[in-house]
Amino acid sequence: MAKIPTSLKIAFAFVAGGALGFGIARALQTNDQQTEIKTEPTPIVAATSSTSIEAEVLHVESDSALRVRAHLWVGQYAEFRLSPADNKDTPRPTGFESGLTDSAGQNVTKPYDGQKVILKGLSPCATLQARDAFSTVTTLHKGKNVVKGKIAAKVIRTIDGDTFEALAEIFPGQSVSTHVRLAGIDTPEKKGRAGCPAEAALAEKASDLARSLTEGQTVYLQDIQAEKYGGRVLATVTTAHGENMAQKLVQQGFARLYDGGTKQSWCP
Repeated sequence: MAKIPTSLKIAFAFVAGGALGFGIARALQTNDQQTEIKTEPTPIVAATSSTSIEAEVLHVESDSALRVRAHLWVGQYAEFRLSPADNKDTPRPTGFESGLTDSAGQNVTKPYDGQKVILKGLSPCATLQARDAFSTVTTLHKGKNVVKGKIAAKVIRTIDGDTFEALAEIFPGQSVSTHVRLAGIDTPEKKGRAGCPAEAALAEKASDLARSLTEGQTVYLQDIQAEKYGGRVLATVTTAHGENMAQKLVQQGFARLYDGGTKQSWCP
C-alpha cells in the first residue's frame, strides 16, 4: 500500500486481473494528512451506458482513433485514445470505445481537433489487454472545474440525511472512494450536534429515508465539485429509479433548500 500527500487526492494504478486485464485503484480520502491507494481485482461499480464524461478532442488520428482529454473527477483529468462506438472497425485500434455527443446531446460523427464532446458509455474494447492499460491512460492534470457527470457510484454507507460514502467509477475499472454531500439542501444534525432533541429525532428520520433510498445501490452524481470542508464533494444525486435525492428529502420534510447562507434552526 502506497502513501501519497492528500493534495493529490486521486491517483490511478492499473493491475492485471479480471477478463479485461486490469483492476481498480481506490483513492481513499481520509481526515489525516495522507491518502491511501488500494487495488482490488474486480470492478465494484458496474459499467453503464448512462454515464457521461466531458472531454476535449486533442487529435483525430483517423476515423477510428481519437486522442482525448477527459474530465474524470474534481481537479483530475486523463488523456487516452479511444474509438467512436459507431465505427465498425474490428478489432478496435485503441483500448477504449465510446459514443460521442455535443453539449446539446446530438451525436458527433465527424469530430475535430479541439472540439468539446461528451463521452457516453465509455468502456474497454473487448480486445483490451493488460499491457494496453498502462499506455492508454496517462498523466492527470490539476484543475478546479465542476465535473458535469453523470458518474455512476455505489453507496457504501449513509452518514446522515445529506451525506454518504460512495465508490464512484470515474473511468472503466477505476473508482474513487469519497464522501458525497447533497447539493442545495440542509438536513437536521444528529445527536451530539443537534440543537435540541426534536432536531436529533428528525435527523434520524432523514438518515433512515436516505438509507432506504440509496444504501447499497448505484446512484448517479452530477455537477460534482469540491466541498468547503476537505475530504468530500458536493453533487446533485439521482437514484437508480430516477428520483432526485435532495428533492425527495425536502418533499418529506426532512430537509430544507440551502444556498450556503445562514442556516435556519430546526428547533422549536
